[in-house]
Amino acid sequence: MIIFVSGGARSGKSRFAEEKAMMIHHQRDIPSRLVYVATAKITDDEMAERIRFHKEDRTESWHTIEEPFDLASIPLKTKIGDVVLIDCLTIWLSNMLYSSDTHGSSFFTEFNEVNQIGVINMLQTLIMKAKEKHQTLIFVSNDVNEGEPMVMDSMVLDYIYELERIHQYVVKQADSAVQVIAGMALEWKGEEFS
Repeated sequence: MIIFVSGGARSGKSRFAEEKAMMIHHQRDIPSRLVYVATAKITDDEMAERIRFHKEDRTESWHTIEEPFDLASIPLKTKIGDVVLIDCLTIWLSNMLYSSDTHGSSFFTEFNEVNQIGVINMLQTLIMKAKEKHQTLIFVSNDVNEGEPMVMDSMVLDYIYELERIHQYVVKQADSAVQVIAGMALEWKGEEFS
């Protein structure tokens, strides 16, 4: 099962995704783990505090994997039937676009179609391998483009458009797509969560 959860900053999307992951995990007939894939890197004091808060907020039943780049490797680090929450695609794409840690230089040294295909291929591999292992994947991401962006900076626009392209790809693969607004979930695709 593939689930996509989006929402604005501080909308409650991560908490919603964690609650759904725990619910699915408890309903499983086979042994499985709750796996939290953290894509964030500590880049400053504010990010360190946010990461610390999220870690403390999760129960001890979560197995955490820190993976800021290679999402396609996640099924190799997880077990059959695991419920895997990836939080979040927004930060992951930022890492892929702008971090010098990816391959010694920015993954997107030049923003072009070849690199765009590479990001989608990584997600495609992740989803395919997770399905082979009968895993549930829950993707969390931010809504950054409600309507036409007001930003005129070309780098920011490239980022927004690439993120929206990734969202469209994941939603197409997903069994369920949910948008969280002020802690309330709006189901856009799939069966309604109760």
